[in-house]
Amino acid sequence: MERSWAIVFVVALVALAGCGGIFGDGPWPDDASAHPPGVSPSGLEDASSLSSAHNESLVDESYELTVNQEVTFIRDNRNVTTGSERVVTMADDGEFLVEARTHGSETVNETIWANGSTAYVRTEQDDEVQYDRRDASRFRSQLSGYSLLYEYLAAGEFDVTSVDRRDGRTFVTLQANEFSGGGIGTNFQTVQTYEARAVVDERGQIHELTVHIEGSQSGTPVVLDITLQLDTDGSADVSRPDWVDEARERNH
Repeated sequence: MERSWAIVFVVALVALAGCGGIFGDGPWPDDASAHPPGVSPSGLEDASSLSSAHNESLVDESYELTVNQEVTFIRDNRNVTTGSERVVTMADDGEFLVEARTHGSETVNETIWANGSTAYVRTEQDDEVQYDRRDASRFRSQLSGYSLLYEYLAAGEFDVTSVDRRDGRTFVTLQANEFSGGGIGTNFQTVQTYEARAVVDERGQIHELTVHIEGSQSGTPVVLDITLQLDTDGSADVSRPDWVDEARERNH
């Protein structure tokens, strides 16, 4: 479970109790354009439509996406906790920076920068630094986090708990307290607890997602907590890292 960001990014959101009722603080919008894709008054109907809309709404947009993950399991009769944090900063001109860190028995720091078709990667582990050059499209397709969002949205039975209007936009809060049996694939063989909350606007942008899962893998109890936060206010500032010149020299 202790893998570098380059692996975890593709394959790898506490507990929130209470329910505000089907319409929550405000009525379900009459205007169909204010309905988040894949969401109806009764809840989340299509996780694929919602996660795809989230991805499409961020094309050519400036944003910052923060994802934190923490996993606790038993190894050698003791609890072990590993985690990862990553921050994706996307400028409106397509330049991006990803800063990621895993922690636990091993610590890996990884930074990815690109301002065109080429991405440069700096990986630091055990006082060893490596540089790599890759196709930026390999990362661009995942920068919005939509596949991770789909994985966890598809795993829960989400109901609408509130509908709010703020700054001329509609925000729908979805909450799940039941595992649907899909979505999270082989991460868990059994799931005893699945609790999640998502805040999504009419375009399908998922601004917040928190998930708490308790289950087991190969007979070992596993607890997973994930939080995702999307910030689309203002213009994201991406600075070219000082190490890029060295990375270019080593991988020209």
